[in-house]
Amino acid sequence: MNGSNEDENIYNQIRLYKCEMNKTETFQFKRVYSIYTFTK
Repeated sequence: MNGSNEDENIYNQIRLYKCEMNKTETFQFKRVYSIYTFTK
């Protein structure tokens, strides 16, 4: 029981993290991508 509760907690944290990422991922991706192509 305790293990599954822990898994659910981690799952919720991942969902929260993904939600935050969706807000900034376009900006972050463009930044990282431009840096990546510049240094390539």
